[in-house]
Amino acid sequence: MHPTPLIEFHRRNGARLVEFAGWEMPVVYTGIIEEHHWTRRHASVFDVSHMGRVEFRGSGAEAFLEHACKRRIGDMKTGQSRYSHACREDGGILDDIIVSRFEDHFMVVCNASNREKMLAWWGRQKRGFDVEITDRTFETAMVAIQGPEAIETIDKLLPFPVGDLKRYHFKTGSVVGASYTIARSGYTGEDGVEIILPANFADAAMTMLGSASEQAGRPVKPAGLGARDTLRLEAAMPLYGHELTEDWDPISGGQAWCVDLTKNFIGQPAIHRVKESGPRRVIDESPGRAPPCSSTAPKWAQSPAARRARLSKK
Repeated sequence: MHPTPLIEFHRRNGARLVEFAGWEMPVVYTGIIEEHHWTRRHASVFDVSHMGRVEFRGSGAEAFLEHACKRRIGDMKTGQSRYSHACREDGGILDDIIVSRFEDHFMVVCNASNREKMLAWWGRQKRGFDVEITDRTFETAMVAIQGPEAIETIDKLLPFPVGDLKRYHFKTGSVVGASYTIARSGYTGEDGVEIILPANFADAAMTMLGSASEQAGRPVKPAGLGARDTLRLEAAMPLYGHELTEDWDPISGGQAWCVDLTKNFIGQPAIHRVKESGPRRVIDESPGRAPPCSSTAPKWAQSPAARRARLSKK
């Protein structure tokens, strides 16, 4: 198993560690229900370092990602991220990913269970493109701070405000010589940020976050993968390997909103045929059908249409 850069932090804080997608990860600290409700009411920090972080550089990086992703990439601005899919030729979803545009490169975050598969697939597809693909997963860490108090708390701890960031936009900065990227994103149904930072700085950063938030009167508590799963379920957000797999195309999977069929990409002809003829099966995402335990979910998460609009905000 791969140890997360925060493994010692998890042990010091009493996490129950389990194997997940080849990583030793915290599933729970004090209790899934307690961590779930703390996130909904205050703010929690999740270690998501197991997610793949892959860098794309070169004059052909944009064209390659335009070809490999089913959502428009070329019109993205520096500092912007987009949720998308990578699909097989037959339209089956290989992975759902987040693509971020920096000044001189792109970063793609993929699912931990799919990282090696995606690296191999990108390697096969890049022929004819001037693109260099580098896996940055093991030299970085990634944490998600989520909850209604997350933005206000982070604004007090960083040298620049993040409250003015739009959803799916990011900033870069540095502290005590360590550079980091902070994006207004997450996968819990709550507002918050995701931060990528050097692996060797992660433990100190988490410790500082805990003590500084306590002193500010807005403690950010650690939460495990168990609560992260119940939170995304409550918000009706699909997870690869569960609601999304290679056996589902984006149209049948209820995610037509992030498919741009006006451009050419791998799987476009097959997905276009499904769109034209209508899917033979669909994931039930009827408007008005409340997700599980929706009484505590934020209002936007209780409507599939509102959720899609929030994810797709520019």
